[in-house]
Amino acid sequence: MFLNPVYYMADMSYKSINTGNMLVNAFVQYKDIIFPELFSNFFLLYLIISALFIIIYILKENTNNNKFLTIINLIIIISFPIYLFLINNCSFVETFLNSHTGYFNILFSLIYVISMLFLTCKLVLNKEKRNIVLFLIISIGVVTAPLSIVSPVTSRCFFMGYIYLIIIILFLFSYCFEIKEEKFRIKLQRILIVIFIIFALFYLLIFGKIFIKNIERSMCIKRAKENEKVVEVVKLPFSEEFLWYSEPYNDLYEKRFKNFYKLHNDVKLKYIN
Repeated sequence: MFLNPVYYMADMSYKSINTGNMLVNAFVQYKDIIFPELFSNFFLLYLIISALFIIIYILKENTNNNKFLTIINLIIIISFPIYLFLINNCSFVETFLNSHTGYFNILFSLIYVISMLFLTCKLVLNKEKRNIVLFLIISIGVVTAPLSIVSPVTSRCFFMGYIYLIIIILFLFSYCFEIKEEKFRIKLQRILIVIFIIFALFYLLIFGKIFIKNIERSMCIKRAKENEKVVEVVKLPFSEEFLWYSEPYNDLYEKRFKNFYKLHNDVKLKYIN
């Protein structure tokens, strides 16, 4: 973003680089922005990665020499997505940790990354795939590091990290099929197919409901008379979890919303469930 010439044509106050105490700024940025965006928001991806490491461990157990350290690291990568789920959905976790939540988030996330590196070295025996996965894990840190000193940082800045996590899942997923025993391969295929069907149905139901509600919203707005002073706008479901500002949040976006639906500027929008 900061190298894009388009941003230099705009108001320079839009962006800034923290040149003060960079270590403190990086700590605050990691605690307040990087952890929620790169870890909490990608909870599902880390859960899948943890599950794949467990599957690989079960299938490659006899070839692993350092079993104790491997089990410790497996416990860590299992615990981390569970912790992300709890901190996103259960307020008692932050209440329990109190003011130390930010420090614990940083520590736990760094330990998780180290565990990923360790398990990749120990469990992924295919040298080519192991090196690629290690490269991708390190690359996430490299592309994320500059975000600790710049501002503003939003969700779109972590898109590259999201893509790298997807690629890591694909490589671990493909490695699971490098199993000599045909019986294990068939069972694993069936389990993974069922899991992906469940995930596909879950997202189909979520976005299908959003799609239907969006059609209802458009039809309600189109039915509104030209001389109406107030137009009811149906709120889209799951707007906080899966959508980004599905309703206008300031005057500029409200104006764009009205222009899109060809409404008069003096019309007031009333949001209903």
